[in-house]
Amino acid sequence: MKFKFVFFLLLLLSACTPGPKNPGPGMNYFSGNFDLAIEEATKQNKPVFIYGYTDWCGYCKKMNKSTFQEKEVNEYMNANYINLSYDMEKGDGTYIAGKFGLKSYPAYVILNSKGELGGIRFGFMDVQKFLGWVKNKP
Repeated sequence: MKFKFVFFLLLLLSACTPGPKNPGPGMNYFSGNFDLAIEEATKQNKPVFIYGYTDWCGYCKKMNKSTFQEKEVNEYMNANYINLSYDMEKGDGTYIAGKFGLKSYPAYVILNSKGELGGIRFGFMDVQKFLGWVKNKP
């Protein structure tokens, strides 16, 4: 009986582990805050990509383990965007979620180099769908 309880508890804890802050192995995420990212985007004339996730989101974990692991995705995003990643329920993520009205995750926000909204998408996207979307934004 005790073994079953411990096993169940370990199984439950493993299902609740948070996703990594920087999900892609080669995706470079900007280390400064949101305002500094907009300044950098303006300097580099690049749009901003925001990946919004939560610790409990199954599709966020799926994005982290599949789409954001792909070399093609990481190379494109690093070359063409200033990338940000936030847990939408913690710290600056709560500000971002409120600012853009994000209530479903994973969430993806694209801003132009001036910080103006270019597009928002939600949910899991495979590599082709994700790249198709980000390649057709500001």
